[in-house]
Order: sequence, then C-alpha cells, then structure tokens
Amino acid sequence: MKLLRLLTSLILLISTLLIACTPAPVGDSQKADVPKTSEKAAFNKDAVFKEHLGKVLVVEVGQIGCRLSGIYLSRLEAIYPDLKRLGAEILRLSIFADENKSEAYRVRTKTTFKHQSDPKGEIGQVLGARLIPTMVVIGRFGYIRYAGGLKEAELETLVKELAAEKKPPKEIATGPPFKTGDDAPDFSAKTLKGEDFNLKKTAAANRITLIFYNALWCPFSRQALEQFGEMAMEIGEEDGIKLVLVNQEVDAEKLKEAFELLDEDVDVIPDAGGKVKKLYKFEGAPCGAVVGSDGKIVHYGHFKVNEFRKFLQLEGEDTESAFKDMFAFEGRTMNDEDLEMLKFVKGEKAAIVIFAAAEEDIDRMCVEEIFEWLKDNKLEGAAVVIIDESEDAKAAEKYYKDKKFSAKVIFDKNGEIKKKAGFEDTPYYFIVSPGGKIAIKGDEQELEKWSFYIKLLLAGLPLKPYVEESPNWG
Repeated sequence: MKLLRLLTSLILLISTLLIACTPAPVGDSQKADVPKTSEKAAFNKDAVFKEHLGKVLVVEVGQIGCRLSGIYLSRLEAIYPDLKRLGAEILRLSIFADENKSEAYRVRTKTTFKHQSDPKGEIGQVLGARLIPTMVVIGRFGYIRYAGGLKEAELETLVKELAAEKKPPKEIATGPPFKTGDDAPDFSAKTLKGEDFNLKKTAAANRITLIFYNALWCPFSRQALEQFGEMAMEIGEEDGIKLVLVNQEVDAEKLKEAFELLDEDVDVIPDAGGKVKKLYKFEGAPCGAVVGSDGKIVHYGHFKVNEFRKFLQLEGEDTESAFKDMFAFEGRTMNDEDLEMLKFVKGEKAAIVIFAAAEEDIDRMCVEEIFEWLKDNKLEGAAVVIIDESEDAKAAEKYYKDKKFSAKVIFDKNGEIKKKAGFEDTPYYFIVSPGGKIAIKGDEQELEKWSFYIKLLLAGLPLKPYVEESPNWG
C-alpha cells in the first residue's frame, strides 16, 4: 500500500509539472503570459534578428535538457523544408546556454536550422516566453504575431499569411494597465513571517517600494530571484528602499525553504490565490511595480532586476569636477532668460542635457524623438537643456520656437561648450541627477534605459554608491 501511495504521489507530481511546463495551445496566445498579437518586437536592434527582417521568423524558445523542448525541435525539423519554401526561417533560442553548448546541442539533435544561445535568458524574456518551450512567430516587419504552443498545420497557415503581408499590421492600442503617475492599487496581506503588510503605509514610509512578482517554477524568475537577493544585501535601512517579494507558490513550506536566506528586511508575501496578481494585472513572471512615497506608480511591467541594481550602484560623475568647464556656462537662453547651468541642473530632480545641431536631419530627429518619448512616458518633470551649435542660429531658433519644446536652448555656434565636454560629434547626451551627479552620458539614445532611470530620479531616489566601484557608463 505504501508503494502504491508513493507511485500515485509521483504520478500526480509529474502531471503537475507537465501542466506547468506546457505552453498555451494555438489560439490561446491571449491567455498565455506573452506579448499581444502585433506588439512590436523590441529586439529589432539586436544583430541576431536584424538579418531576418523581411522574412517570417519562427523561434522556438527552449532549454537544453527539457524533454518537451526536444520534441518540438524534432517536429520543427520535419516541417522546416515546407516553412522555408513559404519564406520563413526557424531559429532555436537556447536559454541559459552558452554558444558552445548551443552548437553542440544542434549537432546532437541533428537540426539543420540555426541555434542561438541566450546565456542569461534575456532575449527569451524580451520575446515574452514565460513557459518552456514557447513558439514565437515574428512577421516580416518585425512584429510578434503569435506566441504559444506548436501545432504544425496552424503554424504553416500563419506563416503563409505573414509571408504575403505587404505592410505592417496596425498597432493594438492596449498598452500597460498602469502608467507612471497612476495610483498604485492598495492591498493588505500577511507576510511569510505572519506580519501585517499594507502597501499604502509601506510606500509612505519609504522613498520607493519595489513590488517584485515571481514564480518559483519559472526559470526567468529563478534567475531574477538570485539578483534580487544580492540587491537586498546591498541596500541599507537609511536608503529608503523597501523590497516586497510577491510569490504565487501554493506550498508555504517550499516558500520558506526558498527564501530562508533572503535579507530579513524583505517582505515576502504569498499570493497563492492570485489576489495581488489580479489587482496589478501582472501578465506573468517576473514582473513588478515601483511605487513612490506618494502611492503613485513610478514604473510598471517587466524590468530587469540588474538594471535596478545598476542604478543603485551608480555613483555618477560629479559635474563640478569631471565636467566643471562645461557646466560652468552662465549666459542667456534663446528666450532671453538668465541661466547658470550648474545651478540649474543641480536644482532639478532629473535633467537631460542635449548637444545637437538643428541644421542636421539626424539631430532634429533625435531631439523630436526625445520630446515625444518624454510626453508618452509622462516624464515631463525632467528638465531639458539643449546646447545647439548650428551655423545658422536664426534658422535653428525658428525651428525650436516652431516646435515649442519645453527646454532651455543655448546657442554654441563655435562648439566651445562641446569642446570642454570632450567629445566631437552630435547628438550627445547627459542625464544629471539632483546635486549634479551624471547618471548617463554618451551618444547612444537608449530611451528604455533612460526611462527607467529618470522615473527613479523623479521619484526622489538619489544617485549614491552602494559598492566600491561603479559601472562605467562612459
């Protein structure tokens, strides 16, 4: 009888694991924790995917050693010639595997399509793969058109339709359920230690509160949890940052075992019934929300824990030392206002200093994109200074006035200020925190990273070192 009960328990356990690891069937992609149909693929800038633009790309996000993932590979290999004739390519994305392991696995499985390694699981996360394996189909114009399970007939039909597309699909105006500035839904719960927790009270007592939603069965969550634990040890009480870990695990003992080594200041909230998940409309794990002391959403959705850690570790270069000459500017702006630049940027929660030339097409495009991005992300609280070196200052002035940008514009025809900053080409950017610390500088317009950092700065989180050496943002 004991043996029978043991076998029954094993069968139930295996069944549960298989259900948890099986992706949504075709037609159920809206229910799966994946990007919505027609969502723009965020990885188009990645060289791995650039070569496939213009073709339909079928991606199998899998893991070496996963039995079901291996079955998917065999089935894809069988239909590969047909898909290729229809104008599609197949790519296997091996998460948590390096190039050598990925290539060795391709040889071992005798698959003829390309295998791409994803050592940290970052590309898979961008693709929205919350289950392993997941099939992702990307159309000719770089839009995610499907994510879910594998059914060969439906896949071939979809590929045929996408290969015939003449123009990009219309964007679905769904957007995230919460935006920066929205009220964070309040909730009360018992922590894993049995203590009372209330979000509103917790938020009011801290500069920011980070709600991190995760699941122990998810490989991306497990990886992020390690980073979360390391980050928790780097934060001191005086920093005003509260970490809240919400987990959907049903087994309380498993939760306690998983988080017994976690920093004691982290509040772990079991969410077996999905109360917090439903309240915040989290679409899979890992994801979360950053809440300010005023109870407003600072950031919502999927984000990398390590990006948050980098911000906390970022000491920043001092404008009064590294860029003293550049920020020493005192004079009149385009609108005939007095401006002491160092004093101005120090007094702002976040400031963006843009070096540009309005007479250059690429510079105008970049400046316009920044202001559109500020508006779309509700980041108008960030101050903007534009230092323009156009030869024709009058034409540049007309351009800025016509555009009605909310910015302080300085003309630097001979590029004297730029020379003091130590770079040659425009556009060039500086993001400055309160007190004059430079968070980011460079010629790369990385709006996604900027957005996250500026949100934290506007929420009142200052730059200060938590480790001896800061990342090199130069």
